[in-house]
Amino acid sequence: MLRLADKASNCRRPANSALGVTYGASARQRLVTVLQSSKLVRRGLVACLAFLSVTTVFGGLGLLSGLVAPPVEMLHGSVFQSFVVPGLALLVIVGGTATLALVLVLRGHRFAWPAVVAASAAIVVFEVVEIAVIGSPPGPSRVMQIFYVCLGVVSAALAARHRTNPGNAG
Repeated sequence: MLRLADKASNCRRPANSALGVTYGASARQRLVTVLQSSKLVRRGLVACLAFLSVTTVFGGLGLLSGLVAPPVEMLHGSVFQSFVVPGLALLVIVGGTATLALVLVLRGHRFAWPAVVAASAAIVVFEVVEIAVIGSPPGPSRVMQIFYVCLGVVSAALAARHRTNPGNAG
């Protein structure tokens, strides 16, 4: 004869209808299910691109205006005499491709995938050049450099995941 406690422990809670995850599933199974959810992947991609777009456009404007530019002495010995060229690169190349990629993803356009790859590559290349030119000083600068490289990699990975899901455009 089963006791009431044994019956309760053998019962599974109903699946979460939004993600199809059972409460008895392992953490790894839940993570895989979440990553396979096309809506969540697309939302994550949109969030990454929106953040990248807004911060790089404002960062480029900040470098051009001098409001958030590091000291020009950091450019000593580099090909840059001021932060005008890096500011334009951040604003136009990185911010422009990120904004374009965001619009194309939101519209489900067939060129969304290449645009996300371009935006991801643009921020990674921008940060690599930044590290090569001014270095990676400890503190907030280094944290931001690492963060933006990771953001570029994560955006590309989410786009690849979204593209390989059956039924997704692009």
